[in-house]
Amino acid sequence: MRATGTGAPVGASSPPARRAEPAGARRTAAGAAGGHAHFRVLGQRELALRARRRRTARLLTLSVGLVVAAMLAVAAAQALVAERQVRLDAIEQQLGAAVAQEQGLQATRASLEAPTRVLRIAERAGMTMPRRITNLEPVDPGPSVRARAGDVPVPPALALHVPAAERLIPKGSAGRRPSGRRKGG
Repeated sequence: MRATGTGAPVGASSPPARRAEPAGARRTAAGAAGGHAHFRVLGQRELALRARRRRTARLLTLSVGLVVAAMLAVAAAQALVAERQVRLDAIEQQLGAAVAQEQGLQATRASLEAPTRVLRIAERAGMTMPRRITNLEPVDPGPSVRARAGDVPVPPALALHVPAAERLIPKGSAGRRPSGRRKGG
């Protein structure tokens, strides 16, 4: 016979390996074989200790669950904040581009509205400057037209010019024409 590294000769029979059996299975087998099971009655102190351990385990599990839920909520909130910040940055960039474009358009409009440019284009089109400029005085429409105008809405563009025109009309000339002549005469 040869020796192995364990000190047992090769070919020698080794004791059969015991399989691990559940503790309940051995007790049942011991009880069925006529032996006594290893049961005992627990005292109040041990019952209270086991109950306290169960409560502690439940409380610990609940606490860990709450901490994990709070951490997930914080992570979700930070992800939401980051997403909204990215959107805000994009909107601010669009706003900056729109402001720059609007400023460019205002500069273009100012150059197109420049009086020297308008005069130059008018002269090319054959228009000339008048020798004499005549300002027209506003005409008072009369009380009947004014009374009716209260029923008709006045466009905003015209409503802005009415107070300035009323300041130019002399007081007491409400029923007269600007030339001083009476109606029908």
